[in-house]
Amino acid sequence: MVELSRQRIRRNVWDRPDIAAVWSGEPLDPRESHAIRHQLSQSGFYTGLSRGNLILDLASGAYSYLDIRKFNGAKAIAVDLSSHMLQNLRRQYGQRYGGYVLGDGTQIPMGTNSVDRTLCTFMMRYLTEGEQKEALLEMIRVTKPGGKIALVDYEVTRHEGEMTRFSPEIITQTLLDRDIQAELAVAGKTVRVESGVLPVPNARSPMHFVTLTV
Repeated sequence: MVELSRQRIRRNVWDRPDIAAVWSGEPLDPRESHAIRHQLSQSGFYTGLSRGNLILDLASGAYSYLDIRKFNGAKAIAVDLSSHMLQNLRRQYGQRYGGYVLGDGTQIPMGTNSVDRTLCTFMMRYLTEGEQKEALLEMIRVTKPGGKIALVDYEVTRHEGEMTRFSPEIITQTLLDRDIQAELAVAGKTVRVESGVLPVPNARSPMHFVTLTV
């Protein structure tokens, strides 16, 4: 019941036109955007992309942290649980994105091995620890072998009166689970994890950048 309640609260909070309006257009903090875009380039996120490749922009919101100039013919698909966020994103990017899909990060509405890259920004810390594990496994499921996943989020935030947290340790613990390792082996996937903290001046808490190579 607690998990269901958190999911319901999440939808009610984010799928509102007033919230979407706040997050539309330019980023709330340009320093965040610069740090994220720089690290995506440095991490090799765009390396090897070409026409026919797909990038999943998970929890896209109404602002893109992706650098469309580096797609090299690839297309991005935005997935967000807020229809208002997606509408605002579509107004800005139109056909420069390949699609705009309503969906939850714990149940990504895309096929297995359907994307070459996955970017997830500022979603994980709003989820319970159990939901973070579900979302991680979903990202691995939809990302092709040889693909990359980039996760970006602050470590701690206050949401709906509660302190919520994201940590690379949750990813490591999830991937060390024997049952999950067995599932990944059957799927022909091994996951290598690299993590660091982005240098954002006066950040409210450490901003983690985690790369998973599938």
